[in-house]
Amino acid sequence: SLCLKCSANNLSNCSKCSNFYFLSNGICNACSDGCKTCNSLLACTECDLGYLLVSTSNLTQCSRCSEGCSKCTTTSCSECYHGYFKSSGTCTKCKKNCWTCISSSDCSECMRGFKLV
Repeated sequence: SLCLKCSANNLSNCSKCSNFYFLSNGICNACSDGCKTCNSLLACTECDLGYLLVSTSNLTQCSRCSEGCSKCTTTSCSECYHGYFKSSGTCTKCKKNCWTCISSSDCSECMRGFKLV
């Protein structure tokens, strides 16, 4: 549910929304794309994985990290999703059916149902 807690004096009004939504006049509204918690559509306070919090003069929103990147800065990637490895600040895809790898040819853990050979 979008609403986690209803107002005590008016059950049709929400007083706390779930992640990815903000409260406005007792109603839960969606945050901007990639925003996990926000105070309004233009004021994100925390981004979801794979996004970076970016502030300009009148808004704070989330910018998508590069492909395969779960945590990033404005200039590089600091963590990659499973199935990718980090090299020179970017994430590169592991070979097919590889869950974790240290290079494009060196798989260290396979996806479920597959085994290292």
